Amino acid sequence: DWSINSSILLEFADIFRSRLLKNKNLPSKMFSRIFLARKLSSDRSFNQNELIKIASKFGFNVIYLENYSLEEQFTLISNAEYLVGPPGAAWTSLIYAERPLKCLSWVPQGKYKYSSLYSTISKILGHHMIFFYSGTKFQIGSANYNHYYVKPEAFERHLIKLLEL
Repeated sequence: DWSINSSILLEFADIFRSRLLKNKNLPSKMFSRIFLARKLSSDRSFNQNELIKIASKFGFNVIYLENYSLEEQFTLISNAEYLVGPPGAAWTSLIYAERPLKCLSWVPQGKYKYSSLYSTISKILGHHMIFFYSGTKFQIGSANYNHYYVKPEAFERHLIKLLEL
């Protein structure tokens, strides 16, 4: 169980964004549609390349946030309109965007279907986030250490739904 104090999160987001905006040397790279890719490791891999291929058909640019400085991450996310990607820490970057983002991610079936993941942060910050079930079942605590498969048809169907919002 956990909770997020919405007023503290909103205040922190404003302070954080204003400090980053003071930096005059921000990069100019901007993408409207971003796929938040993950450097795949032996634990927690999924059919990312297959999903990237689908997302690319719809104009999504693949980025690996860990390859960018904090300022570059801020610029990329704050100028995006759509974010798509696997569940994980990259979704904390929702705090960078002052205007509403449209977001898509997935969750494993099983007990994780009751998890609020980043949807609470998304809602507090005014973003629209869609989750769908990946088709893989995990027990709580095991999703961080297992390979999984996201059904490409489900991903594409939800991606189209996102773009129609």
